[in-house]
Amino acid sequence: MKVRIRELIAVFMLAGILLMNVRMPLANAASQTSINTAITKGLAYLNSTQQSDGSWGPGSSPIASTATAVLAFENQGHYGWNASDPYSSTVQKGLNWLFSNGLNITISNQTAGNPDTNGNGIGVYWSSDGYPVYETPMVLSAIVGSNAPTNVTSAGPLGVRMYHDIAQDVVDYLAYAQNDPSSGTYRGGWGYSENSGSSDNSNTAWPVLGLMAAELWGINAPPFVKNELNYWVATCQDLTGNSTSNSQYGSFGYYDHVVYGGVADTSSGILQLTYIGAPSTNASIIAAEGYINKMWLVNDGVWNVNIGNLYAMYAAMKAFREATPPIQFVANYNGTNGVEWYNGTGQYADSLIANQNSDGHWINWMSWAESSYFSNDLSTALAVLILEFIPVRVTYSLTVTVEDATNNNPIAGAAVQAVGPETYSGNTGSNGQITFNSVQAGSYQVNASASGYLSSGITVSVTSNTAVTIKLSPTTLTPLKPVGGEVEPVNTLMVLFVAVEDTLSKYWVALIAVGVVAALIIFKRRRR
Repeated sequence: MKVRIRELIAVFMLAGILLMNVRMPLANAASQTSINTAITKGLAYLNSTQQSDGSWGPGSSPIASTATAVLAFENQGHYGWNASDPYSSTVQKGLNWLFSNGLNITISNQTAGNPDTNGNGIGVYWSSDGYPVYETPMVLSAIVGSNAPTNVTSAGPLGVRMYHDIAQDVVDYLAYAQNDPSSGTYRGGWGYSENSGSSDNSNTAWPVLGLMAAELWGINAPPFVKNELNYWVATCQDLTGNSTSNSQYGSFGYYDHVVYGGVADTSSGILQLTYIGAPSTNASIIAAEGYINKMWLVNDGVWNVNIGNLYAMYAAMKAFREATPPIQFVANYNGTNGVEWYNGTGQYADSLIANQNSDGHWINWMSWAESSYFSNDLSTALAVLILEFIPVRVTYSLTVTVEDATNNNPIAGAAVQAVGPETYSGNTGSNGQITFNSVQAGSYQVNASASGYLSSGITVSVTSNTAVTIKLSPTTLTPLKPVGGEVEPVNTLMVLFVAVEDTLSKYWVALIAVGVVAALIIFKRRRR
């Protein structure tokens, strides 16, 4: 009996070793139906509170409230140009109000470079509360979210112009507003007004988000913007020591790494790192993720609150969803114990649904400090945006043609997968093509495979309707190398294991391995 117990312990130890790096998903706490219902109720509330002039949030951040409300409708597929949509008038009135409150500013060369990419000498911004760099990117996201780059404005302070052209001038303004090298430790970040000489991570997240949204329309900021942002990112993340010796390790502070930073500021840091090109596997992002994991349920009742503070939740959502690839589980410093932040039990979707008021609106239910700044309209718009699970939805078509590399003939039935902000998959038709419609804009790794061919893939930037071709080379059998005049033996068991592992997930491979070991032990005991 003692031998059998030792053998069983060995089996479980083996299971632990095999499964230690397998991150088990949590059961979804909220169904997609309940999420959709909450979004629908939230949009109905916003529709009922829109002012006659098209704005939201009277007396409290009308620019921010209106821009986020418009975006919340757009991300759900409600557009001002679609006359058959029940919310088309609501959305268009909101956009028209925003355009009617836009302002022009003369921009010029900065120390770091020239922000005026189109050479017209102006930038476009918004400011109802005296915080133009905070408010303007929200409007930029709403403009891009319209999915109507060629639509034109009516007469107003910005003139009759295409949405795309206005978005370009907004990008130029944000480049102009970035703090220049003379700002010292604040270099490369953004304050609440242009060239303010002071930066903070709460605010810097907004121009970065706006600039990332503009890229979905193929509008890029001048190269110096990302170069300068590198200075700010390096200044304000605390990477002193390690996670054991430094309780703030990985965090991004408010002004710098000395000032305490919670989920909102550190999420801002992840967004900034993503914008300058860092993948999710980047060491700085992993450190920031570990810090957020540690702070996930910290609640001081004021600023440093996560769940229940819509500002922090929105900051995290946009950082995790914009990451490359997107972050589904917020892991601790060593990559384990991931929190399924969006739809894990008791997490974002679950808590938002539980705390929605009967008329459809939300408030910051766990943070009185943020509640004092946010109107019900702004809070509700942010909550809807979090549930929609995408910062700015811009869609295009992606057509993939798969051909034989030796003769350019189309390959029918090839499996194609595009992995990026979202994942799309399918098989090519008789013409060797497959078209994915309504593809979220962004960078994708597109892979193709077919029986009898070597798999291949390419990286594709989808910022317009895009068509690409992937060529597959036929499989050729490589003869075994002779070693010392003899054929090198093949480890059949290893080949079989690799094939199984390639087909199944590591989780199932681990279970099969444990089952085999257990069966061998039982067989051995019976023979005795």
